Amino acid sequence: MKRVLSFIFFFVAVLFSATAQDCALIKNEDPYTRSITYSTGYNKWPGGSVVLDASKAEIDWMIELGSGNICVDDEATIQVFFEGSKMRLMFRNAGTMNCEGLLHVFFKNGPTTNYQLSKLATLPIQRILITTSAKKEFSIEPDATQRAVWIRSATCLIDRGKQLLTQ
Repeated sequence: MKRVLSFIFFFVAVLFSATAQDCALIKNEDPYTRSITYSTGYNKWPGGSVVLDASKAEIDWMIELGSGNICVDDEATIQVFFEGSKMRLMFRNAGTMNCEGLLHVFFKNGPTTNYQLSKLATLPIQRILITTSAKKEFSIEPDATQRAVWIRSATCLIDRGKQLLTQ
């Protein structure tokens, strides 16, 4: 009986230490204002990259389309499809017009997590479909490993973002 309890305790301890190590975020401090921001860093997926940044005021989800010289404006739409579900989220580009293929979706950072941001961080993303104002479509499709890494880092970033509110 003692061995079983020891094994269970050891197993739980390993699980908690493994999840603590997975929370590898990039911490930045502004040299003038001393404000702190956290970032997941670039998650490179087939078709593009995604980044999640948190500051005291907002959480910025940035998508970078992988194939150069793509112009996007505020008419560009972002549809997120989740694995094993019919549910999808739809956003509009909230960033500035650019020809670098950069799209932004902003969420207010607060003590409670926005519903859409919560879904982005907890459900496995099957595909992100971006449609530009010129009706060109681009697809970003992560594999299972990339989805798991995204869920861990996004969840961790949201938690750290909430900690920024008390600083």
